[in-house]
This record gives sequence, structure tokens and C-alpha cells, in this order.
Amino acid sequence: ISEGVAPADHVMYEKGVRVRPAKGTRVLAEILEPYFERTWEHFSSHCQTPFDKVSPFPAATINKGVAYISYPVFAAFGLHASPAYRQLVGNVIDLLLPDPLLCLDAPTSTETSVMLQGKRTIVHLLQYCPERRGSTGIDLVEDIVPLYDVAVSLKLDKAPTRVYVAPEEENLEFRYEDGRCLVFVPEVAGHAMIVFE
Repeated sequence: ISEGVAPADHVMYEKGVRVRPAKGTRVLAEILEPYFERTWEHFSSHCQTPFDKVSPFPAATINKGVAYISYPVFAAFGLHASPAYRQLVGNVIDLLLPDPLLCLDAPTSTETSVMLQGKRTIVHLLQYCPERRGSTGIDLVEDIVPLYDVAVSLKLDKAPTRVYVAPEEENLEFRYEDGRCLVFVPEVAGHAMIVFE
């Protein structure tokens, strides 16, 4: 594993593609070959077979602003919901986009959107935790668990004159440094709308 880009010793359950990195390509995550392939003749409990050696075929690479993951990581996340898959993709995106439009210190269940409306920028924060409670396949939201003091950092060309929570128009203290505006949202009770004027 290269510089903490991928979680150490994590199993990919889907089949990948064996590729070799081109010259100048940085390997972000390596494949560790199993000591033996699991068959009816060779078995090692219900867990994966212990690792034997590092494969010459990388699991994730980056070169000149292009990243490649040799496994169907999005389909795998959809099937297995492994946080390690999400972490791998998130870390690769961070390498590709080191200065994103919006940074947020909130749980992974928080959804965001940024809208430009005239001379103001509006950030929406949605925080709900749906639960599947029946056999219908429908996720329900019954409880709102609020978040407090959520740090929001928005990339802006110049410092805003005012930052507030809408529609209440409650002013928020903010700091503008190096092209980013940092604000702490006091509460997100399901939804919060932050306006940067």
C-alpha cells in the first residue's frame, strides 16, 4: 500500500484486471497474492487465504492526472458496502483534486450541493440516516439526528461580505484565507442552507 492511499490488507471480492504500470506511473495500491488459490483441495477457514507475496500487477495507479483502479470498485461497493472501497476512491480523488470546491467535516451520510445564484453561493447540507426496516426494499427516515459545529470550507475567488444560515438569516462568523472561506455551521437538523454573499 502506497502512502496510506488504500486500507492495508483489504480484500477485493470481485475479479480485477491484471495490468502493468507504464513508465512514470505511480503505484497507489498493490495486490498481494494469496499463498494458494481456494479450491476444494485447499481451504483456509472462512477468511481469505494468507498473503504470500506482492504481485507485479498494481491495484491502483496514477499518472499525469489520470487514476486507474483495476477492480470494479463502484460495483463492488454497491454489492458489499465496504468502507475500504469508499476510502480508496476518496483518497484517489483527493490526489486528483487536491483543492476541491467544498470541504466538509461531517459523517459520510452527509450530502452536499453548491449553487451559484447571482453574486451569492449557496451550500446545502443534508444529513439523514435512512434505515431499511421492512422487506419492501424502501429506506425510511424516521429520526433526525442533528450535527453540531460542522466545519465547511468553500473555495471562493474573493472574501464574502457576509455568511449566514438561510432562511433565518442568522449571521455566521467566517475566516477567509488562501482563497477559501471557513465557517462553522452551528447545527444541521436534517438540512442547513449556508449563504456566502
